[in-house]
Amino acid sequence: MRAPVRFISLEPLLEPLTDLGEQLRENGVNWVIVGGESGTQARRLELDWIRDLIEEYKDQDVAIFVKQLGTRWEMEQAGTRGKGEEMEGWPEELKLRRYPEAADYLNKGAGRLKTGGLKRRALSR
Repeated sequence: MRAPVRFISLEPLLEPLTDLGEQLRENGVNWVIVGGESGTQARRLELDWIRDLIEEYKDQDVAIFVKQLGTRWEMEQAGTRGKGEEMEGWPEELKLRRYPEAADYLNKGAGRLKTGGLKRRALSR
């Protein structure tokens, strides 16, 4: 199926996931959303699991969007019951909210659709 954006959501991320690159490329995935679990029974997210994903895809055409670090992280760091979605207390290297370069995917193939040059960007709060 043709789609300008193909994504996989790794939330909640409950274990390390590496070596997905070949599978992502074969399936045209260009966006990975990652996050910790929320709720009263939330399980732990190891920040190194996210760091490993960022490292694995930094030189590939896959945008990483870190959505939240989860309730357990929020409780341990701030003592509140949030979801860990406020980036101001995060480690700097995890403040990554990128979108895929949809224009490149839309313009491939038939070449009839022009989007005005969407670019990968990081959100800042």
